[in-house]
Amino acid sequence: MKERKLKGFTLIELIVVIAIVAALAAILTPMFFGMVKESRASKYQAQARHVFEGTQLALTNLSAQGGVYAPNAIYTGAADGIAHSSGNDDCDVNKYLGNAFDGYFGFVVDSAGIGCTYAVWSDRPINESDVVRLTPAQVYDSMSSSMPLGCYYPNNDVNENLTD
Repeated sequence: MKERKLKGFTLIELIVVIAIVAALAAILTPMFFGMVKESRASKYQAQARHVFEGTQLALTNLSAQGGVYAPNAIYTGAADGIAHSSGNDDCDVNKYLGNAFDGYFGFVVDSAGIGCTYAVWSDRPINESDVVRLTPAQVYDSMSSSMPLGCYYPNNDVNENLTD
């Protein structure tokens, strides 16, 4: 009589495979969440740059027509594209941001009143006190806070390593 041999994995083999999978998961999970955070920070940086460029165009066009805004004034706005300052002055940047623009933004007018110093963007409402100049590393850190912000200003390389 021929003996039948059972096929399958031993308990030891299964435990070794489970241990290897668990070790890989322990290594890759934090890396994955770091990549998600860095991707989110890059999105916020790109949106802040969009706000900066749109605002710069709006202020440049106004100055070409002989108008200026209050120097160093802080403006905040939302998806409607109307930015408000504490001085009850409005700045319409809607046509420069585009119809698809969404979120909340803020910017600071330069010392001459004809350009933008820096801009911030968030998916949450922004107050004047939130309109602060952040480095890419500070933007990355803000992704874990209750008020994530992107910030753009000239010479602020969006592609700079966000985690440094």
